[in-house]
Amino acid sequence: MPYENTKNRLYVCNQDAGIISVIDVDAKVVIRSVKLAELGYSADPKPHDIAVDPDGEFWYVSLIGDGKVVKFNRDFDIVSEVDFPAAGLLAMHPTKDLLYVGHTLSLPNVPQTLGVINRSGMILQEISLPFSRPHALVADHSGKNIIFSSLVQSALATINTDVNAAEIADLFLIPGGSRTLVQMNVSPDDQEIYISSQLEEQLLILDYSDPSQITLIDSVQVGQHPWHPKFTPDGSRVYVGNNLSHTVSVVNTSTRQQELQIGIGDGSDGLAEPHGLVISPDGKYVFVTNRNKNIPAKYTPRYDFGTNANTGTVVIISTSTHQIEKVLEIEQFPSGLAIFQE
Repeated sequence: MPYENTKNRLYVCNQDAGIISVIDVDAKVVIRSVKLAELGYSADPKPHDIAVDPDGEFWYVSLIGDGKVVKFNRDFDIVSEVDFPAAGLLAMHPTKDLLYVGHTLSLPNVPQTLGVINRSGMILQEISLPFSRPHALVADHSGKNIIFSSLVQSALATINTDVNAAEIADLFLIPGGSRTLVQMNVSPDDQEIYISSQLEEQLLILDYSDPSQITLIDSVQVGQHPWHPKFTPDGSRVYVGNNLSHTVSVVNTSTRQQELQIGIGDGSDGLAEPHGLVISPDGKYVFVTNRNKNIPAKYTPRYDFGTNANTGTVVIISTSTHQIEKVLEIEQFPSGLAIFQE
C-alpha cells in the first residue's frame, strides 16, 4: 500500500465527518482516512482532539459525541478506550505514562472535572476542579506541571505531577473580567505561557519562571477569536489562528509584538475559520486546520464532487517565507491535530 511505511505523520480530526485524516508530513499528502463509524462507533462520534505518544507508537483521539478517549496503534488498530463525557482537549505528559483530558466548549453543562489516563493500561482517574467549564490544557516541557484554565472564569490551575499526578497544586486568578481563555502553550524554556483570550482578541503572556507564582506580565493584540497558540522550537515566535479573521498571527516573543497576519482574510486562500495549529518539530512548517463552516462557505474546493460545500482544509505555511505552500482539502470541520516527526 502506498505510504504504508510512513513514519512522519500528522493526524487530523474531522469533527462533523467522524473521520481522522492521516497526512504524510514529508510528502504533504493525505494517506489514509480512518472512518470511526466503520470501527463500531456511532454515526456522529465527533472526533475533537489528537495526542501522539513521544515515540509515535500509539495515538489517542477524544470523541465528543460518543464520550470516549480511544487509543490506536500505528497500524490504525483500536487498542483500548475509556469513557469520558464531553471529551475535549488532550495533553500528553512528555515523560510519564499519563494523558490528560479536558472537556469540549461545544456542549453546555460539562462536568467540572479533568481526566487523568494511565496510557499503557488506559485506566482513568477523574479530578474535581475548583472552577467550571475547564477547557485549555497543556503540559510544560519539563513534565513537572499540567496547566489548565476555565472558559468562563479568568482562572488557571496546575497539577504538579512530581507530587501527585491527580491533585490540584495551585490556583491562580488572572486580573480583569471574563476573557474566554481558549488554549495555551508553554515556551520551550518553560519561562512563559501564551494563552489566547478570545473576547479580547489577545494573547496574554504569563510569567511561568516560578510555577507556584504564575502572573500576568503582558499581552499582544492579534486577530479576532485567537484559539491555539504554538511556539516555534527555538521559542522565537508564536503562531496562532484567528478564527473570525481567517488569518494566522505571527508574534515575535522578543518584542512581544505581532509581526504580521498571514492570509487574505476572506477565507478563499484556505484559511477559513482556523481552528487547530501545530508546528513541525524541525520548525519548518505550520499546519493549520480550518473548519470552513460558514454559510456560504468561505473556501471553495478545487473540484466539485457534489458533497463538498463545507470541505475543511489543512493549510501548510512555511516559517521561513510565511507563505502558504499548500492547501490540503480533507473532510467536514477539521479541529484538533497532532504531529509525530522523527
